Amino acid sequence: MNPTSFLRMLAVASAFVAAAAVHASGVFVDAVVDVTPEGKAAATPGPGNPVYYLPYTVGYSEKGAWPAEALPSIAQVQRQVAVALASRGYLLGSRKSPPTLLLTLRWGRLAPASDFARIDNLDDDMATLVGGLSKGNDINDPSEALKTQFRSDASSHRYYLVIEAYDFAAATQKNKIPLWCARVSTDAVGETLASAMPSLVAVAAPLLGEDVRPRVIAAP
Repeated sequence: MNPTSFLRMLAVASAFVAAAAVHASGVFVDAVVDVTPEGKAAATPGPGNPVYYLPYTVGYSEKGAWPAEALPSIAQVQRQVAVALASRGYLLGSRKSPPTLLLTLRWGRLAPASDFARIDNLDDDMATLVGGLSKGNDINDPSEALKTQFRSDASSHRYYLVIEAYDFAAATQKNKIPLWCARVSTDAVGETLASAMPSLVAVAAPLLGEDVRPRVIAAP
């Protein structure tokens, strides 16, 4: 690691520690779900009518300068997500209950391309994380407060979880048909990925399969 990268990582770590004491008001999660035309026609769970899926774990990734921390294991994240999915009617497929969805799961830490990113020049990956495929351009808030909030969020270090659904039958034929993609993230200040993950999962679960425009949700 070169000296510049090392100093940048120290600065990020110091900022996290300094802000941890004032981050006691709960976890706020940026959430957006993009649904394709095929996804709008796909079945969604209902009372006594579950939707069966096959999971595929992409796993953890990160971008940007981050301090060292104890990360949740793949098994821990898989378990948390599986429990939340089951509570919403998404159940693991089997021979008796063939899956109709292939659900991919990925999570990690994402930072702007520059630690000094300006909110009027957003990093593309960050804008997509908090604003979806439209990068937040379809936010409809007359007060402009939500747009300002999302642009600020897209300039901060964030922990994230992404759950994406594909048509299972098409996937078995090597035909990738996306149905929906749920992106949830939270500011990394005052949190760790392990401590933030339950909040990310809790916010994401009830939104899966729904067309959700970018919003900020207080985690339960």
